[in-house]
Amino acid sequence: MEEDFMNKRQLQKQKTREHILKIAKQEFVEKGFLNTTTNQIALQAGIAHGTLFLHFKNKDNLIVEILDKELELMSSGIQDLVGRSAD
Repeated sequence: MEEDFMNKRQLQKQKTREHILKIAKQEFVEKGFLNTTTNQIALQAGIAHGTLFLHFKNKDNLIVEILDKELELMSSGIQDLVGRSAD
């Protein structure tokens, strides 16, 4: 029972983290990295400002994770293209 609670809690934590990343990416695209504040991200995400910092150390940490995910997607796409051209 306690394990189920922990799994639900971990799942909710991951969902919140992904939601913050999605909103941060939107804000960075719309306003630019320098013109976006963590307060704006929290407001748009519908979370308390402090909650953002439970998931990410700072704004730089957010952009690094967003860019890592984007690079993974690009790399995967390139590998798919290379694999298709080798066939």
